[in-house]
Amino acid sequence: MPTFKHFGKSLKNKQMKLLFNTIMLEINRWTEHHKITIPLIELLESLKKADFNNLEIWQYHISWLSLDEVKKLKSKMNSLNMSAPVIGAYVKLHLENNEAEEMDNLIDHLISSANILGASIFKILPGFIPSNKLNKKTWEQSVQKIKELADKLKANNIQLSLETHPNTMCDSKESTFRLLNDLSGVDNIGLCYQPYDEQSTEEAMQTFTEMLPHIIHIHLQNLPNANAETTTFLETGNWMDYKKLLPHMLKSAKNKIFSLEFTEGIFPPESENFDPQIVINNAVKDRVFFNKMAEKS
Repeated sequence: MPTFKHFGKSLKNKQMKLLFNTIMLEINRWTEHHKITIPLIELLESLKKADFNNLEIWQYHISWLSLDEVKKLKSKMNSLNMSAPVIGAYVKLHLENNEAEEMDNLIDHLISSANILGASIFKILPGFIPSNKLNKKTWEQSVQKIKELADKLKANNIQLSLETHPNTMCDSKESTFRLLNDLSGVDNIGLCYQPYDEQSTEEAMQTFTEMLPHIIHIHLQNLPNANAETTTFLETGNWMDYKKLLPHMLKSAKNKIFSLEFTEGIFPPESENFDPQIVINNAVKDRVFFNKMAEKS
């Protein structure tokens, strides 16, 4: 099985950069229609003041924008000396007929947006069906759609990153390696690694090591416990021991892109309004912990 080859635009000094994933800034992130309450362009200065200069931009912060509006977003980012090395997208691979055409149009819009924003990585959830529920036909159709997407991205000098995420083609170690094997020969595909829900810290470390040749991008988040429905600080969560896991990843992945996907406060306490500034402040605390672990690695 071939390992991932470096491809695409570079992020200067990316080894110790921690990207801020903008999904954290929207309270409607998991609602049906993902209605944006505050446009991303209005939150850039708050991110800049917190010294988050590099972003992973969540699909729904740009999918509703025209390309002219994406250009305005990019212009504002340029004025603040900010960048977006990663675009995070949701791609359904099993659709047919009109639904498939609509998805293709969305993908084309997102790729155009990624080009405008200067992204080097286009991260997707590889499908929305658990790997063990995919029949042979749908699996093969999904593989073909990924290859077509990779070709489109390669023409734009962008890497395709597949997230190890529940209920996708990469929802287990076994299915992830099966998919990578089926994609052998495609040289601009890699993995966005995040631990599987059911894994212990030690199991996550082992899986990370096994997947390392393919990993180009890493998502960081922690939970109060394995069954929690919200996230917390990297250092204090009880799902993963990031005091062990993060140094392990940093030591062996110094040329990878790390992205803080979630932190404490992404859902406010009952009777309180969601405040993106609280999330940004909490992300700063996670960055302090990240930097402390990086210095030890």
